[in-house]
Amino acid sequence: MVVPKSALLAILLAMIAGTRCNQPFTAEHIGGGLITVSNQVFSTSLFETVRSVKGSLVLSPLSTQAFVTMAWLASNGTTARQMESALNLIRDGQQFFILGFKNLFADFRNTTTVTVDIANRLFLQSNKNFHVRGTFQEAMREGFQSEVKEVDFATQLSEARSIINEWVQENTHGEITDLLSEGTVSETTQLVGVNALYFKGSWAKPFDEQQTTMEPFHVTPNTTVTVPMMHKKEYVMYANNPDLGYQAIIMRYRGMVDDPTGDDQTTSMLILLPYEGESLSCVESFVAAGNLSQLIANMAFCEVNISLPRFKIEGSLNLISALNKLGITDLFKEEADLSAMTNRTVFLNNVFQKTVVEVTEKGIEEEASAATSTDPVPIKGSPPEFKADRPFTFVIRDSFYHVNLVIGRVVQPN
Repeated sequence: MVVPKSALLAILLAMIAGTRCNQPFTAEHIGGGLITVSNQVFSTSLFETVRSVKGSLVLSPLSTQAFVTMAWLASNGTTARQMESALNLIRDGQQFFILGFKNLFADFRNTTTVTVDIANRLFLQSNKNFHVRGTFQEAMREGFQSEVKEVDFATQLSEARSIINEWVQENTHGEITDLLSEGTVSETTQLVGVNALYFKGSWAKPFDEQQTTMEPFHVTPNTTVTVPMMHKKEYVMYANNPDLGYQAIIMRYRGMVDDPTGDDQTTSMLILLPYEGESLSCVESFVAAGNLSQLIANMAFCEVNISLPRFKIEGSLNLISALNKLGITDLFKEEADLSAMTNRTVFLNNVFQKTVVEVTEKGIEEEASAATSTDPVPIKGSPPEFKADRPFTFVIRDSFYHVNLVIGRVVQPN
Protein backbone atom coordinates (compact mmCIF):
# COMPACT_ATOMS: atom_id res chain seq x y z
CA MET A 1 0.00 0.00 0.00
CA VAL A 2 1.45 3.34 -1.08
CA VAL A 3 0.32 6.37 0.91
CA PRO A 4 -1.07 9.19 -1.29
CA LYS A 5 0.96 12.40 -1.43
CA SER A 6 -1.88 14.27 0.30
CA ALA A 7 -1.62 11.94 3.31
CA LEU A 8 2.14 12.33 3.34
CA LEU A 9 1.79 16.13 3.37
CA ALA A 10 -0.75 16.00 6.21
CA ILE A 11 1.56 13.95 8.40
CA LEU A 12 4.53 16.18 7.64
CA LEU A 13 2.47 19.20 8.67
CA ALA A 14 1.51 17.38 11.88
CA MET A 15 5.18 16.81 12.57
CA ILE A 16 5.83 20.53 12.13
CA ALA A 17 3.04 21.36 14.57
CA GLY A 18 4.28 18.79 17.07
CA THR A 19 7.92 19.90 17.17
CA ARG A 20 9.13 19.74 20.78
CA CYS A 21 9.91 22.89 22.68
CA ASN A 22 9.12 25.13 19.69
CA GLN A 23 12.34 24.06 18.00
CA PRO A 24 12.81 25.26 14.41
CA PHE A 25 11.57 22.85 11.75
CA THR A 26 14.57 20.97 10.30
CA ALA A 27 15.52 18.18 7.93
CA GLU A 28 15.41 15.82 10.92
CA HIS A 29 11.71 16.68 11.36
CA ILE A 30 11.04 15.95 7.69
CA GLY A 31 12.80 12.63 8.21
CA GLY A 32 10.64 11.98 11.28
CA GLY A 33 7.50 12.60 9.22
CA LEU A 34 8.67 10.22 6.50
CA ILE A 35 9.43 7.56 9.10
CA THR A 36 5.93 8.05 10.53
CA VAL A 37 4.27 7.43 7.16
CA SER A 38 6.43 4.39 6.53
CA ASN A 39 5.83 2.93 10.00
CA GLN A 40 2.07 3.36 10.08
CA VAL A 41 1.60 1.42 6.85
CA PHE A 42 4.39 -1.10 7.35
CA SER A 43 3.42 -1.99 10.96
CA THR A 44 0.00 -3.36 10.15
CA SER A 45 1.15 -5.00 6.91
CA LEU A 46 3.97 -6.79 8.73
CA PHE A 47 1.66 -7.89 11.55
CA GLU A 48 -0.80 -9.32 9.02
CA THR A 49 1.94 -11.52 7.51
CA VAL A 50 2.94 -13.12 10.84
CA ARG A 51 -0.22 -13.19 12.95
CA SER A 52 -1.06 -16.74 11.82
CA VAL A 53 1.74 -17.90 14.14
CA LYS A 54 0.18 -19.89 16.98
CA GLY A 55 0.55 -18.93 20.62
CA SER A 56 2.16 -15.82 22.06
CA LEU A 57 3.78 -13.51 19.53
CA VAL A 58 5.86 -10.36 19.61
CA LEU A 59 7.64 -8.40 16.89
CA SER A 60 9.03 -4.92 16.42
CA PRO A 61 7.73 -3.07 13.35
CA LEU A 62 10.05 -0.14 14.09
CA SER A 63 13.18 -2.28 14.37
CA THR A 64 12.26 -4.17 11.20
CA GLN A 65 11.52 -0.90 9.41
CA ALA A 66 14.94 0.45 10.41
CA PHE A 67 16.66 -2.70 9.18
CA VAL A 68 14.85 -2.72 5.82
CA THR A 69 15.67 0.98 5.42
CA MET A 70 19.34 0.09 5.95
CA ALA A 71 19.07 -2.61 3.27
CA TRP A 72 17.33 -0.09 0.98
CA LEU A 73 20.25 2.31 1.35
CA ALA A 74 22.50 -0.54 0.21
CA SER A 75 20.47 -1.28 -2.89
CA ASN A 76 19.73 -0.08 -6.41
CA GLY A 77 17.42 -1.06 -9.26
CA THR A 78 14.50 -3.43 -8.77
CA THR A 79 15.81 -4.52 -5.37
CA ALA A 80 15.46 -0.94 -4.12
CA ARG A 81 12.09 -0.36 -5.76
CA GLN A 82 10.56 -3.38 -4.01
CA MET A 83 11.51 -1.97 -0.61
CA GLU A 84 10.33 1.50 -1.61
CA SER A 85 6.91 0.08 -2.46
CA ALA A 86 6.59 -1.96 0.76
CA LEU A 87 7.75 0.84 3.09
CA ASN A 88 6.71 4.00 1.24
CA LEU A 89 10.33 5.05 0.86
CA ILE A 90 11.29 7.95 -1.39
CA ARG A 91 14.49 7.46 -3.36
CA ASP A 92 15.35 11.15 -3.42
CA GLY A 93 14.74 11.39 0.33
CA GLN A 94 17.46 9.05 1.57
CA GLN A 95 19.23 11.72 3.61
CA PHE A 96 15.96 12.66 5.32
CA PHE A 97 15.43 9.05 6.43
CA ILE A 98 19.00 8.87 7.74
CA LEU A 99 18.54 12.06 9.77
CA GLY A 100 15.09 10.99 10.97
CA PHE A 101 16.36 7.69 12.37
CA LYS A 102 19.37 9.45 13.87
CA ASN A 103 17.02 11.79 15.78
CA LEU A 104 14.60 9.05 16.83
CA PHE A 105 17.29 6.68 18.12
CA ALA A 106 19.00 9.54 19.97
CA ASP A 107 15.76 10.21 21.87
CA PHE A 108 15.53 6.54 22.84
CA ARG A 109 19.13 6.43 24.02
CA ASN A 110 18.86 9.62 26.06
CA THR A 111 15.93 8.63 28.24
CA THR A 112 16.40 6.86 31.57
CA THR A 113 12.72 6.04 32.09
CA VAL A 114 12.06 3.86 29.04
CA THR A 115 14.53 1.24 27.83
CA VAL A 116 14.45 0.83 24.06
CA ASP A 117 17.54 -1.11 22.98
CA ILE A 118 17.63 -1.58 19.19
CA ALA A 119 20.44 -3.54 17.55
CA ASN A 120 20.57 -3.66 13.74
CA ARG A 121 23.60 -4.79 11.75
CA LEU A 122 24.69 -6.52 8.57
CA PHE A 123 27.35 -9.24 8.81
CA LEU A 124 29.17 -9.94 5.54
CA GLN A 125 31.46 -12.82 4.56
CA SER A 126 34.98 -11.37 4.52
CA ASN A 127 36.77 -11.16 1.17
CA LYS A 128 40.04 -9.30 0.65
CA ASN A 129 39.26 -8.74 -3.05
CA PHE A 130 36.14 -6.67 -2.36
CA HIS A 131 35.21 -3.87 -0.04
CA VAL A 132 32.23 -2.13 1.58
CA ARG A 133 31.69 1.34 0.18
CA GLY A 134 32.68 4.14 2.54
CA THR A 135 29.56 6.19 1.74
CA PHE A 136 27.34 3.33 2.87
CA GLN A 137 29.31 2.78 6.08
CA GLU A 138 29.03 6.50 6.81
CA ALA A 139 25.25 6.41 6.35
CA MET A 140 25.00 3.42 8.71
CA ARG A 141 27.03 5.12 11.41
CA GLU A 142 25.21 8.45 11.10
CA GLY A 143 21.63 7.23 11.00
CA PHE A 144 21.67 3.90 12.78
CA GLN A 145 24.85 3.80 14.89
CA SER A 146 25.68 0.65 12.97
CA GLU A 147 27.95 -0.64 10.23
CA VAL A 148 28.69 -3.65 8.07
CA LYS A 149 30.85 -6.10 9.97
CA GLU A 150 32.92 -8.64 8.06
CA VAL A 151 33.14 -12.14 9.56
CA ASP A 152 34.34 -15.50 8.22
CA PHE A 153 31.40 -17.86 7.88
CA ALA A 154 33.34 -20.07 5.42
CA THR A 155 36.22 -21.21 7.64
CA GLN A 156 35.38 -19.95 11.16
CA LEU A 157 31.63 -20.53 11.39
CA SER A 158 31.42 -21.02 15.16
CA GLU A 159 33.48 -17.91 15.81
CA ALA A 160 31.39 -15.86 13.37
CA ARG A 161 28.18 -16.93 15.13
CA SER A 162 29.71 -16.05 18.51
CA ILE A 163 30.74 -12.60 17.25
CA ILE A 164 27.18 -11.90 16.12
CA ASN A 165 25.55 -13.16 19.31
CA GLU A 166 27.97 -11.25 21.53
CA TRP A 167 27.36 -8.02 19.60
CA VAL A 168 23.58 -8.37 19.99
CA GLN A 169 23.93 -9.17 23.70
CA GLU A 170 26.19 -6.15 24.25
CA ASN A 171 23.85 -3.80 22.40
CA THR A 172 20.75 -4.93 24.30
CA HIS A 173 22.37 -4.65 27.75
CA GLY A 174 22.55 -8.42 28.07
CA GLU A 175 18.81 -8.95 27.63
CA ILE A 176 18.96 -10.75 24.27
CA THR A 177 21.35 -13.68 24.09
CA ASP A 178 21.98 -16.44 21.54
CA LEU A 179 20.08 -14.76 18.71
CA LEU A 180 21.67 -17.20 16.26
CA SER A 181 21.38 -20.77 17.46
CA GLU A 182 23.46 -23.57 16.01
CA GLY A 183 22.44 -24.32 12.43
CA THR A 184 21.02 -20.89 11.62
CA VAL A 185 24.07 -19.97 9.51
CA SER A 186 26.37 -22.17 7.42
CA GLU A 187 29.71 -22.13 5.62
CA THR A 188 27.97 -20.89 2.48
CA THR A 189 26.37 -17.87 4.18
CA GLN A 190 27.36 -14.58 2.52
CA LEU A 191 25.28 -11.89 4.23
CA VAL A 192 23.15 -12.00 7.38
CA GLY A 193 21.01 -9.32 8.97
CA VAL A 194 20.35 -9.22 12.70
CA ASN A 195 17.53 -7.22 14.16
CA ALA A 196 16.84 -7.11 17.90
CA LEU A 197 14.81 -4.94 20.26
CA TYR A 198 14.39 -4.99 24.05
CA PHE A 199 11.70 -2.83 25.65
CA LYS A 200 10.92 -2.09 29.27
CA GLY A 201 9.32 1.07 30.58
CA SER A 202 8.49 2.74 33.88
CA TRP A 203 4.76 3.27 34.23
CA ALA A 204 3.61 6.82 34.86
CA LYS A 205 1.53 5.29 37.64
CA PRO A 206 3.05 2.01 38.87
CA PHE A 207 1.15 -1.01 40.09
CA ASP A 208 1.42 -1.66 43.82
CA GLU A 209 3.37 -4.91 44.22
CA GLN A 210 1.43 -5.59 47.42
CA GLN A 211 -1.73 -5.83 45.31
CA THR A 212 -0.33 -8.49 42.96
CA THR A 213 -1.96 -11.88 43.55
CA MET A 214 -1.77 -15.31 41.96
CA GLU A 215 -4.89 -15.75 39.83
CA PRO A 216 -6.17 -17.92 36.96
CA PHE A 217 -5.46 -16.95 33.34
CA HIS A 218 -7.67 -18.68 30.79
CA VAL A 219 -5.37 -19.71 27.94
CA THR A 220 -8.32 -21.44 26.25
CA PRO A 221 -11.86 -22.14 27.46
CA ASN A 222 -10.55 -25.48 28.73
CA THR A 223 -6.99 -24.56 29.82
CA THR A 224 -6.15 -22.39 32.81
CA VAL A 225 -2.78 -21.43 34.30
CA THR A 226 -2.00 -19.47 37.45
CA VAL A 227 -0.16 -16.17 36.94
CA PRO A 228 0.81 -13.10 39.00
CA MET A 229 -2.00 -10.62 38.33
CA MET A 230 -1.27 -6.93 38.93
CA HIS A 231 -4.04 -4.52 39.99
CA LYS A 232 -4.57 -0.76 40.05
CA LYS A 233 -7.23 1.90 39.56
CA GLU A 234 -6.18 4.62 37.14
CA TYR A 235 -7.49 7.28 34.79
CA VAL A 236 -6.66 5.97 31.31
CA MET A 237 -7.96 6.15 27.78
CA TYR A 238 -10.68 3.50 27.58
CA ALA A 239 -13.00 1.98 24.98
CA ASN A 240 -15.76 -0.60 25.20
CA ASN A 241 -16.93 -1.74 21.77
CA PRO A 242 -19.83 -4.23 21.82
CA ASP A 243 -20.05 -4.26 18.01
CA LEU A 244 -16.52 -5.64 17.66
CA GLY A 245 -16.50 -7.45 20.98
CA TYR A 246 -13.55 -5.91 22.78
CA GLN A 247 -12.39 -3.52 25.49
CA ALA A 248 -9.26 -1.40 25.14
CA ILE A 249 -7.11 0.76 27.38
CA ILE A 250 -4.02 2.91 26.90
CA MET A 251 -1.57 3.02 29.82
CA ARG A 252 1.21 5.57 29.69
CA TYR A 253 4.86 5.13 30.49
CA ARG A 254 6.91 7.84 32.11
CA GLY A 255 8.27 10.56 29.77
CA MET A 256 10.32 9.62 26.72
CA VAL A 257 12.64 12.62 26.78
CA ASP A 258 14.91 14.07 29.44
CA ASP A 259 12.14 15.52 31.57
CA PRO A 260 12.75 15.25 35.34
CA THR A 261 9.04 15.57 36.10
CA GLY A 262 8.15 12.67 33.82
CA ASP A 263 5.25 14.68 32.39
CA ASP A 264 6.27 14.31 28.76
CA GLN A 265 4.56 10.95 28.42
CA THR A 266 4.79 10.01 24.77
CA THR A 267 5.18 6.24 25.07
CA SER A 268 2.23 4.04 25.91
CA MET A 269 0.84 0.53 25.73
CA LEU A 270 -2.49 -0.04 24.00
CA ILE A 271 -4.13 -3.29 25.11
CA LEU A 272 -7.06 -4.85 23.26
CA LEU A 273 -9.00 -7.46 25.22
CA PRO A 274 -11.73 -9.50 23.53
CA TYR A 275 -14.91 -10.10 25.45
CA GLU A 276 -15.06 -13.45 27.19
CA GLY A 277 -15.94 -16.02 24.55
CA GLU A 278 -14.98 -13.73 21.64
CA SER A 279 -12.14 -14.53 19.25
CA LEU A 280 -8.77 -12.79 19.58
CA SER A 281 -8.41 -13.22 15.83
CA CYS A 282 -11.26 -10.77 15.21
CA VAL A 283 -9.51 -8.11 17.27
CA GLU A 284 -6.24 -8.73 15.44
CA SER A 285 -7.96 -8.48 12.07
CA PHE A 286 -9.09 -5.00 13.12
CA VAL A 287 -5.49 -4.06 14.02
CA ALA A 288 -4.03 -5.60 10.85
CA ALA A 289 -6.50 -3.62 8.74
CA GLY A 290 -4.87 -0.40 9.90
CA ASN A 291 -7.67 0.78 12.19
CA LEU A 292 -5.60 1.80 15.21
CA SER A 293 -6.07 5.53 14.62
CA GLN A 294 -9.84 5.09 14.40
CA LEU A 295 -9.86 2.99 17.56
CA ILE A 296 -7.83 5.53 19.55
CA ALA A 297 -9.93 8.45 18.31
CA ASN A 298 -13.03 6.79 19.82
CA MET A 299 -11.52 6.24 23.27
CA ALA A 300 -12.49 8.28 26.33
CA PHE A 301 -10.47 9.32 29.39
CA CYS A 302 -11.95 7.77 32.52
CA GLU A 303 -11.14 5.84 35.68
CA VAL A 304 -10.79 2.08 35.19
CA ASN A 305 -10.09 -0.89 37.47
CA ILE A 306 -7.20 -2.62 35.71
CA SER A 307 -6.00 -6.20 36.18
CA LEU A 308 -3.03 -7.19 34.06
CA PRO A 309 -0.71 -10.21 34.30
CA ARG A 310 2.97 -9.64 34.89
CA PHE A 311 4.81 -11.07 31.88
CA LYS A 312 8.02 -11.18 29.90
CA ILE A 313 7.50 -12.18 26.31
CA GLU A 314 10.20 -13.14 23.81
CA GLY A 315 9.70 -13.66 20.10
CA SER A 316 12.11 -14.91 17.45
CA LEU A 317 11.33 -14.60 13.76
CA ASN A 318 13.07 -15.28 10.49
CA LEU A 319 11.77 -12.29 8.58
CA ILE A 320 12.40 -13.52 5.04
CA SER A 321 8.96 -15.11 4.64
CA ALA A 322 7.17 -12.02 6.02
CA LEU A 323 9.13 -9.63 3.80
CA ASN A 324 8.57 -11.85 0.76
CA LYS A 325 4.81 -11.55 1.32
CA LEU A 326 5.21 -7.77 1.27
CA GLY A 327 6.89 -7.92 -2.14
CA ILE A 328 10.52 -7.74 -0.98
CA THR A 329 11.92 -10.75 -2.82
CA ASP A 330 15.03 -9.85 -4.84
CA LEU A 331 16.97 -8.94 -1.69
CA PHE A 332 17.14 -12.66 -0.89
CA LYS A 333 18.04 -13.90 -4.38
CA GLU A 334 21.26 -14.06 -6.36
CA GLU A 335 19.96 -11.25 -8.58
CA ALA A 336 19.92 -8.83 -5.63
CA ASP A 337 21.43 -5.46 -6.47
CA LEU A 338 23.35 -4.27 -3.40
CA SER A 339 25.76 -2.19 -5.41
CA ALA A 340 25.31 0.85 -3.14
CA MET A 341 26.93 -1.20 -0.37
CA THR A 342 29.63 -3.24 -2.08
CA ASN A 343 31.27 -3.88 -5.45
CA ARG A 344 30.68 -7.63 -5.21
CA THR A 345 27.70 -9.79 -6.06
CA VAL A 346 25.98 -10.73 -2.83
CA PHE A 347 22.47 -11.28 -1.48
CA LEU A 348 20.94 -11.49 1.99
CA ASN A 349 20.80 -15.09 3.19
CA ASN A 350 18.80 -14.50 6.38
CA VAL A 351 17.26 -11.80 8.57
CA PHE A 352 16.83 -12.81 12.20
CA GLN A 353 14.74 -10.79 14.64
CA LYS A 354 14.34 -11.22 18.37
CA THR A 355 12.07 -8.96 20.38
CA VAL A 356 11.75 -8.98 24.16
CA VAL A 357 9.12 -7.03 26.11
CA GLU A 358 8.96 -7.01 29.90
CA VAL A 359 5.89 -5.84 31.82
CA THR A 360 6.06 -5.55 35.62
CA GLU A 361 4.64 -3.39 38.40
CA LYS A 362 7.53 -0.94 38.25
CA GLY A 363 7.08 2.78 37.84
CA ILE A 364 8.55 5.97 39.26
CA GLU A 365 8.71 6.38 43.02
CA GLU A 366 6.26 9.25 42.97
CA GLU A 367 3.24 9.25 40.76
CA ALA A 368 3.56 11.52 37.74
CA SER A 369 0.60 13.60 36.61
CA ALA A 370 -1.24 12.40 33.53
CA ALA A 371 -0.23 14.43 30.50
CA THR A 372 -3.56 14.93 28.79
CA SER A 373 -5.87 17.80 28.02
CA THR A 374 -8.87 15.50 27.96
CA ASP A 375 -11.37 15.87 30.77
CA PRO A 376 -12.42 12.62 32.45
CA VAL A 377 -15.67 11.18 31.16
CA PRO A 378 -18.06 10.61 34.07
CA ILE A 379 -19.35 7.04 34.22
CA LYS A 380 -22.40 6.15 36.27
CA GLY A 381 -21.78 3.61 38.99
CA SER A 382 -18.47 1.86 39.63
CA PRO A 383 -15.49 2.29 37.30
CA PRO A 384 -15.44 -0.29 34.48
CA GLU A 385 -13.43 -3.47 34.99
CA PHE A 386 -10.63 -4.30 32.58
CA LYS A 387 -9.41 -7.74 33.59
CA ALA A 388 -6.89 -9.28 31.20
CA ASP A 389 -7.29 -12.87 32.40
CA ARG A 390 -7.45 -14.27 28.87
CA PRO A 391 -5.39 -13.79 25.67
CA PHE A 392 -4.98 -10.19 24.52
CA THR A 393 -3.16 -8.12 21.92
CA PHE A 394 -0.97 -5.11 22.71
CA VAL A 395 0.78 -2.32 20.83
CA ILE A 396 3.58 -0.19 22.28
CA ARG A 397 3.47 3.22 20.64
CA ASP A 398 5.31 6.53 20.66
CA SER A 399 2.87 9.40 20.19
CA PHE A 400 5.46 12.03 19.29
CA TYR A 401 6.92 10.16 16.33
CA HIS A 402 3.59 8.33 15.77
CA VAL A 403 5.34 4.98 15.41
CA ASN A 404 4.55 1.47 16.61
CA LEU A 405 7.56 0.09 18.42
CA VAL A 406 6.14 -3.34 19.22
CA ILE A 407 3.04 -5.38 18.41
CA GLY A 408 2.38 -8.53 20.39
CA ARG A 409 -0.06 -11.13 21.57
CA VAL A 410 -0.08 -12.72 25.01
CA VAL A 411 -1.68 -16.16 25.00
CA GLN A 412 0.09 -17.60 28.05
CA PRO A 413 2.04 -15.19 30.27
CA ASN A 414 5.50 -16.35 31.36
